[in-house]
Amino acid sequence: MTSTKKVNTEDSEDHEIFDINDFTTASDWERFIVQIEEIISEWKLNSTPFEDSSDLHKDLNFENGEWEQKSETIQFAEEISFTLTYYYLTPKNIHPDINSKKNETSEVSKSDSVDFDSTAFSTIKQTSNNDNNSVSIVNLPPKSMADLLNKTNDFQNVTSSQFNTPSVAYFYGLCRFLVISPTRCNNFIDTESRANVILSSISIAINNTGCLVPIFVQVNMIERDMYLGLCEGSALKTHFQTVHFRYTPPQYSFLPGLLEIFKSKIGNHLNESSYLISVSVRFTYLIQELDEMKESKRVLIKDKSIQDIDIVDDRLEDIYPDIKNLPFGSDQECIESIYLACIWSNLSEDIIVDSESYNDLNPQHSNHWCITINNILDKCEYKLSNCLNQYLNELKKTITVNQLMGQANSNSSHDLNTEELKHKSLQKLTSSGSAARKLDQMYSMGSNIVEKATNKMRILNINDTILPIDKGFLDFIMDYLFPDANLRQSNVSSNQVINKVDSSDDFFFKKMSLLKASSLKNDGLLNKFVICLNLINQLGKSAALAQLWQEFVLELRYRYDSAVLIPGLEGDLKKVQSEDSMKAPDLSRCLLHQKIQMLNCCIKKKLERQQIEKEIEQQIKTECPKNNSDEDEFFDCEDEQPVIAEGRFKQFGELTLLRKPSEPLYVPKTQEPAPMTEDMLEQHASVLLNLGNNDDASLLRAKIQSASLLSDMQAFKAANPGCVLEDFVRWYSPRDWVQVEIKETDSDSNEEKITKKYDLSNRMKIPGNMWVEVWENAKSVPVRRQKRLFDDTKEAEQIFEWLNSLSIGQIIEHTLPIIFYSSIYTCYAEAFNLELSSITEPIFEAMIDKAIKITRNNDTNKYQDLVNYIKSFEQIVTLMKSLNAKFKNRKSKIANADMEEVENFLKELLKQSLDQEFCQINIKNGAHSVIGLLISRLCRKKNSIRKPKISRYLNEYQSIKSSIDVSEDEEDEDANNMNNVLLPFEKPFQREYILRSSVPRPAPYSRQSPQRMYCRINNIEFKLAGAFTEDTMFF
Repeated sequence: MTSTKKVNTEDSEDHEIFDINDFTTASDWERFIVQIEEIISEWKLNSTPFEDSSDLHKDLNFENGEWEQKSETIQFAEEISFTLTYYYLTPKNIHPDINSKKNETSEVSKSDSVDFDSTAFSTIKQTSNNDNNSVSIVNLPPKSMADLLNKTNDFQNVTSSQFNTPSVAYFYGLCRFLVISPTRCNNFIDTESRANVILSSISIAINNTGCLVPIFVQVNMIERDMYLGLCEGSALKTHFQTVHFRYTPPQYSFLPGLLEIFKSKIGNHLNESSYLISVSVRFTYLIQELDEMKESKRVLIKDKSIQDIDIVDDRLEDIYPDIKNLPFGSDQECIESIYLACIWSNLSEDIIVDSESYNDLNPQHSNHWCITINNILDKCEYKLSNCLNQYLNELKKTITVNQLMGQANSNSSHDLNTEELKHKSLQKLTSSGSAARKLDQMYSMGSNIVEKATNKMRILNINDTILPIDKGFLDFIMDYLFPDANLRQSNVSSNQVINKVDSSDDFFFKKMSLLKASSLKNDGLLNKFVICLNLINQLGKSAALAQLWQEFVLELRYRYDSAVLIPGLEGDLKKVQSEDSMKAPDLSRCLLHQKIQMLNCCIKKKLERQQIEKEIEQQIKTECPKNNSDEDEFFDCEDEQPVIAEGRFKQFGELTLLRKPSEPLYVPKTQEPAPMTEDMLEQHASVLLNLGNNDDASLLRAKIQSASLLSDMQAFKAANPGCVLEDFVRWYSPRDWVQVEIKETDSDSNEEKITKKYDLSNRMKIPGNMWVEVWENAKSVPVRRQKRLFDDTKEAEQIFEWLNSLSIGQIIEHTLPIIFYSSIYTCYAEAFNLELSSITEPIFEAMIDKAIKITRNNDTNKYQDLVNYIKSFEQIVTLMKSLNAKFKNRKSKIANADMEEVENFLKELLKQSLDQEFCQINIKNGAHSVIGLLISRLCRKKNSIRKPKISRYLNEYQSIKSSIDVSEDEEDEDANNMNNVLLPFEKPFQREYILRSSVPRPAPYSRQSPQRMYCRINNIEFKLAGAFTEDTMFF
């Protein structure tokens, strides 16, 4: 439209100004509507012609369906944004994409075109069957209106493990709907005018697109959970409304007041006898005073240092914490609340009496019970995962043990002079716990118990009073780690039980053997030591950890100096002591385990050397008798001294020497190859590679590798005087002593004869062969006079130097495979004891596969992933223990025949509780089932209930009580007074009502349409959610 205006100016010039107002430009409101329409069309939610074929998801409901969602952002003007979300049910384990198939449009329309009232639309169906032209989609009601009258979804769980499903699904029983909600929490729709603008936009979009899916808009504050909505189709229009109060109006606290509201909404013009209102009721009882878990748990006081713990020798296990097992589970209750819901479905309004003074709805008469558990697993603190996190935090510390112990020494209040040091030394030697006293006790007992290194090698320049670990507690730990040095075996940890896995569980040990850790059965020395190390780290931090590590290394030093084997590495210590040869370190175990095994090899070698020295001394004594005569004797020297064979071990079969057929061939005593750990192998390989590729390097490399060969040749020559290289090859490398054929000519007959004899192989005859050169250079030297191939003294000192040089972070790094092995072992043992293998097996397999990769690659950054797996195990076990404490306690008195049913119920409860915070399970036969009786006992009344009131219901519940196969407990007053049964006058924590009917509205001559109202009443809120449908054709 154009308009003209004339303006007079000072220059008397006329200017015509044209104002152009383009009324065809879209406003913000119109653009908002267009966005909604475009999304509806994109998601194919607009109507299409009806098809008579069966619906793909006709029987889909909340129980057998799974919620899915998709969302888009829409703008209203530039400053306000909304999120349009489409929620819909799909069959479980099937996730179809609406846009993936071309024929999805017809499937959507079919699901939206279900007749909800056969009587209301019977005439339409007859007309459509008689006429070839099928009835239009306008004459068919949307499926969402049919959902309003569908009783299948009443009070069903609508939660999803992936996202929060809006409560409108629960209020109205809808299987699909759209929700418009503010994008930001502070932009909520708080006024009626704003809500009306959005609702008018929804109404226009529905009419323009023919959408049959209800559209809701979230109003007011988000926590109030209020929605308004519309649904149109088949000339019917449903208004969805919500009312929310912070209090309950007294006149509407019970069913009569709610019926009054419902009838006023559906129309007062209707005759009450002409229609029927169906009522479904759900009463929810909050089970309070839950029993705490029966597991005995020790609470450690963090403010109390380890040094403050002191003991009496005969009560160690009662004072000190558990040093045999890793902490596991949670001290907190993981179940916040348990709700029992009793449901009565499809009752007529005229048969129910629900008032403040009397109520017909007795929980014991309901056959539909539902238990809901609210767990707080994510809010609990778990001991094992927490202590592993603390353990991992020590990885960053670079301070060494010597530095920490030096700091402890510098913190002393005064320096001790020489006299004081001597005085303290004498006190230590004469104290009741000293080494001298312990030696006296050992000799008096006649035992072979090894003296503890901690009392033998006490560092006198460190003041004991400033160390973080008390001496008594430290001795308690060392006695447990080295039981052969324990003088108090009868008193140590008699009440502490170790978690163990059945040794016949091949699946477990086959999997766990792939981990690069320590002992498979979790009872080895390093497994026990690392568990103690973890406990000390929790209580005393780095200083206490350094003190325990130093004490452990001192014990190892003492055992090496005293030539006492270290227990707990190769299984049975007596069997190891009886073996002639030392066992090389197991390269499939962690490096720390290999180092301690190498130290045991050093001790074993030292014992062998000492034994040889004793034998030689004994031999010298027997061969050289004492000469008591004072006169000197002289003998004539022989021209040639006879060669005496030395170092013979045994005869080698029936073979004899080639040059001395009368002399048998003997196997010499030889040195064993030097055992190596994985770091030694890497270092040795690196040295050989760095030598180069020239002739000198190859010669040097060959000499290094032939050291063991030279030693064996020297020992062989000493044991077999007059032997040749061929004799050595026959024993050492039989494959190189081969049979050859030689052609010879007979001098008499001039005929060629083939004779067979044995000779060296071709590789032994190669010029410059290393074996020949070494044999020529080898001297006759028995093994006792040879240079040691395995210098146990040198290797032991290198191991102790390595152990003492480790920083706190390096100690943690080398013990991580062991601590996580013990953690996985503990998780499996806990789950095995509770018979949860079927539930935990997938988690265990994933965790063990992850652990194998981490321990093999020594990737310390990935250990946090294992902590998460272990936390999942703790959640499962903690929840199961809590359920057992509530349903399988002493007062439950479950019959043996019913135990399997109870266990299956608890496992199902456990599975669902792990998937979602609120777990809901239906109980068949309600109070008359075994599970119902157990739940009834959880709902027992307090002792304040008067006995006359209880006696009124004794006869009513006597049949229920008699069905429980339990013995009468005279001391249990609850059993005598039937307090363990849920009595009918218990006040429910929450009451829910669903009122529904199909009536003509708004006029008596209108078509019948679905009407529904949901009500929730509890102590904190009063909520109504109504869906009222009216006929827009006949009004």
